[in-house]
Amino acid sequence: DLEALTIESDRAKARGIAERCAAKLLFGLSREQLLRFGQVVELSDAEISEVVGWSHRDGWSARAGSGPQTAPGRGRCLLKIGNRPGLPVYLEPTEREKSLGNTDARFAMEEQPA
Repeated sequence: DLEALTIESDRAKARGIAERCAAKLLFGLSREQLLRFGQVVELSDAEISEVVGWSHRDGWSARAGSGPQTAPGRGRCLLKIGNRPGLPVYLEPTEREKSLGNTDARFAMEEQPA
């Protein structure tokens, strides 16, 4: 995130690195972020729409008791090599990785005896 850098010379260095790096992996970014990144690497409208679409949920909310929910876009990225068309990739997390990313674990409550 170039905008997180407060010094312009640091942002310029980061842009230079991004421009020279042949392979890029783009994970869950907003349209605005992708448009800004498009100033560094060429992104098509289809590639932007693909990545943005991953962050949308299928419904309004999870059903009670339906088990753990998967975050929208989890494991999805766009592999962009040079100016070639990006390849959508899905990475299946292992069980251990799934537990590391479970930010709801502290809210899980065991049934208390009456």
